[in-house]
Amino acid sequence: MVWSPLLQLSRMECLQELSVRLDGSGLPYLARSAANLSGLQTLGLCFDSGLLLSNDAFAAGLSFIGGLVGLSCLWLRDSPSMAPPAWLSSLTALTHIEANLRLSPGNVAALAALPALQQLQGVTWTAGGGGALPAARFPSIAVLVRCSVHHSELPSLAAAFPGLRQVTELTIFDDGDDDEEPHPAAVPAAPAAWRSLQTLTTRGLKLQERHMAAVFNWLLRLLRGASELTSLDLGCWTWDVDNDEEFAPTAFSDADVAALLANAPATLTSLKACSVAALTAAAFAGCPPRPALKTMFLRWMAPPRLNTAGLLALGRALPGLERLCLRPIVEDDGLDGEQQRKRAWIEQLDALGGSAAAGRRRRRRRRRRVQPSFAGADDDDSDEDDTELLRAIRRALARDASAAGVR
Repeated sequence: MVWSPLLQLSRMECLQELSVRLDGSGLPYLARSAANLSGLQTLGLCFDSGLLLSNDAFAAGLSFIGGLVGLSCLWLRDSPSMAPPAWLSSLTALTHIEANLRLSPGNVAALAALPALQQLQGVTWTAGGGGALPAARFPSIAVLVRCSVHHSELPSLAAAFPGLRQVTELTIFDDGDDDEEPHPAAVPAAPAAWRSLQTLTTRGLKLQERHMAAVFNWLLRLLRGASELTSLDLGCWTWDVDNDEEFAPTAFSDADVAALLANAPATLTSLKACSVAALTAAAFAGCPPRPALKTMFLRWMAPPRLNTAGLLALGRALPGLERLCLRPIVEDDGLDGEQQRKRAWIEQLDALGGSAAAGRRRRRRRRRRVQPSFAGADDDDSDEDDTELLRAIRRALARDASAAGVR
């Protein structure tokens, strides 16, 4: 029998960790062995894509898991979505759940029976059109991974999990066809700040452009009180009205970048934003000094219109910057064009002080063999031009400071 190994599990009373890939026909065999797996602490089930079970039947077929009261980690991958099942309340030792759960203000109270729960992964938050606030709140849940939420329900999500410290792969979306603006009375209140948040990474803001401003303001509200925030990574996408099956990248404006720099907590050490409209000096002009910021990656949709004043403003605002990456999403003018743009910036900065060494630096850069890089690659460490650009900004600012001292 193909599933006979599952029946042998009943003899493994000391087994602590089990990971199985199966389809619906294997569940009964696993259930028959579960009664003798009292020592199990981690259970992982990965389901074949051809699983032919309704959501209710799937949840019922997993009811044997409720008897594994020693579980601290449960993950169910590639499974049908389901509301929190009743048997989940028996697993009071759980600290980590990875499952395709549909959470809402009406069913989230089921998590109250899990006092040790710290991490949720793979959930969808659904609060209804009005964005109802939850009756139960869970400050002990600190990590949220791969969560999807409609833009109007973001305040409801924030209220349910006020103690989050790490939010990664957050997707904020709209329906794509909600052409009518909601009545003002139906718009939910701005979310309360995630005060304990340390890391926020969005998997995508999959929104029509007219929703971007409201969502961006909500994100600023969430972050403004996050006095421990160190890392912020915002990916931005918009609904493609010409092809309602796809999303197309849209852009944050210069004003949005300026607002991020002005309103994010002073503890922020890493900022990444994708994508930004044609970058100009307005993104950095008037920015308060942020000595804690060490890394900044900005990806743009259109060629930037930065001048030396804007680059110097960037350097003054971010005196502790160690890694800078200014890169297009799509290199329409090719790798050579992108390098030429950055070399021109470097030469303009070096020329500001009439440095005699500027010509020698230009000759060394021309002789240096440049390694190919691609905008879609993840190896941001290889972008040498941005390192040279940051050094050129530092040189120009040092000359300005020296000249001011002489005067």
